[in-house]
This record gives sequence, C-alpha cells and structure tokens, in this order.
Amino acid sequence: TDKNKIQANMHAPFGPMLMEFKMPQPYIDMLNTYGDKISASDKKSKQLDWSDGLVGNVKQEHKIEPHVWQEKIGEYGITVISKIMGLILASYAVQSILSGLKAFFA
Repeated sequence: TDKNKIQANMHAPFGPMLMEFKMPQPYIDMLNTYGDKISASDKKSKQLDWSDGLVGNVKQEHKIEPHVWQEKIGEYGITVISKIMGLILASYAVQSILSGLKAFFA
C-alpha cells in the first residue's frame, strides 16, 4: 500500500537539487528513537556529532550509524537505505542529464 512506501520529491529552486522525503510513521519512529538514544549519551553524542561537516552554524546534528539504515521495518523487509539510495541515485541521474542539456544548449 502507498502508506508503507517512501516517497521523494526533487526541488531545484536555486541550483543544487534538494530532495524531500515522505516516510511511513514506523521509519520516523525508528529514527526518532535512535536520535533520543544518541542524545541521551554524552559519549555517543560527541562521537556522532556531524556539525562540523555541515554548512552553517549547526549544533549537535548527529550522523546516523550505518546499522540503523540497514534495519528492516514491518513485514515488507525493505531496508531504509536501499529505498533512499535508489531515490538519491535517480535524482543524481536526473540532475546530471539536466546539467548536460543546459551545457549543450548554452
């Protein structure tokens, strides 16, 4: 059913393409639970702090460990990473094609 699918939209309002994801509630719950565990541990929070790798004045933005992306949600056995990576690769292909067309017609 559609309620169990990860959906994505691409936006390119000012140059770099942005992706917007709509995820089923079980995925959101899993990520929120994971984030709460990381925030509760000073050691883990410092270990996974990704703030310096992001643009802007970002504080306490945590990297999500690879094992989290591998977790299966529900009866479907679809991993989060496989769906999201497929969507990201598709958007990269679209962006590359659009860049090529722009350069060709310039």
